[in-house]
Amino acid sequence: MGCGERCMLISFYIITFGFMVLGAALLGLGIYIRTNGNGLDIVVDTSWHTAAYIMIAIGVMVFLISLLGCLGAVRKSTCLLGTYLSCMIAIFIVELAGAIYAGINRTAVESTIRNKFSTEVKDSYGQPQKNAITTGIDQIQTLFQCCGIDSPFNWTNSKWSNSKPVGNYGPPVPDSCCKMEMPNCGTNPANHYNETIFTEAIYQQGCYIKIRDLISNNIAIAIAILATFGCLQIVGLLIARLLYSTLGYEYGYEI
Repeated sequence: MGCGERCMLISFYIITFGFMVLGAALLGLGIYIRTNGNGLDIVVDTSWHTAAYIMIAIGVMVFLISLLGCLGAVRKSTCLLGTYLSCMIAIFIVELAGAIYAGINRTAVESTIRNKFSTEVKDSYGQPQKNAITTGIDQIQTLFQCCGIDSPFNWTNSKWSNSKPVGNYGPPVPDSCCKMEMPNCGTNPANHYNETIFTEAIYQQGCYIKIRDLISNNIAIAIAILATFGCLQIVGLLIARLLYSTLGYEYGYEI
């Protein structure tokens, strides 16, 4: 084995190991997004879940194809390396399309979140056969320490709020809006006596901004992983192609 071939092999192993790490990271992010909804399932559409499944699929494929590339390099198999090259090119195209799609549709996702959350707050919370939505909204408000879409006043004239007694200031809100865990604190007239007490007892920031920021951060992380992976892929594909050509020349194959 010549010095040039040895250097190419070492470089290929390093790049391929990087692929495996990024593939595992993409897999982990996809699983996290899908399994740690924290009530977000009620405000995101199916495209968000589809994106998570795509990340999981790409992560698994990248990890397995990277192993295939390592095996091809160890065995000096042009067949395996050729398969590796073809698969990586296909994945690169899919990743590029996915990154562009995510960037273009970020605004649409945010608009969907606002519209769905507003609808569920107004029409579904606390209603019969809507337990999953009620639980989801409570989870969101508790986790993010927020209330309503933009403020607690989004609960005004909601079906749930209209069935509760009205205090001097502010609409009745679910207990998940309360800063302190106390039974019926969101509808207790004492917490609605005036603006000062209401502000001290109830979260004033809406949930939309916090949900939007969380999803935007996840999208940014995914795009960063894909961009890093894409740069590595370009280098890796060049090295793999050189290694493929070198092995083909060494063993007398037509390249």
